[in-house]
Amino acid sequence: MRPVFRNARPGDYPELILLLQQAGLSTDDFSGSRLEWFSVVAGTSLLAAGAIEPFGSCGLLRSVVVREEARGARLGSALVTRLEQKAAQDGINSLVLLTEQASAFFEALGYQRVSRESMPERVRSSRQFSSDGAGNAVFLCKHLPVLMQSA
Repeated sequence: MRPVFRNARPGDYPELILLLQQAGLSTDDFSGSRLEWFSVVAGTSLLAAGAIEPFGSCGLLRSVVVREEARGARLGSALVTRLEQKAAQDGINSLVLLTEQASAFFEALGYQRVSRESMPERVRSSRQFSSDGAGNAVFLCKHLPVLMQSA
């Protein structure tokens, strides 16, 4: 089955939580109501997932994960590109993220290291940024192209 990029669905929730946990990513602040943040790559199972937590014109890119056996097929970079496009369509003009292990991956996609203090206050006060692991994280940002709305 060819992988399909799509928005997460309610039936994806248990598998999505398991995928995040297997990758060592936090699921503490996720509930079914936050499923709308997620986009997934699905085959016979979920192959990859990622989310954008909106904070006005800024979005927090989070929980980007590719199932281990699906790595190397560029699903992660394709998913991030789709998330960026969706964010821009939703009026988000920059994405920020924090990572302990994947900074090289995101830097290759155009994200630039920034200081924690340069993050918008609303993002800095989020649960993701106030977690214990955030102290060791690299902070990254990418400004998105402005998409013109058709009249």
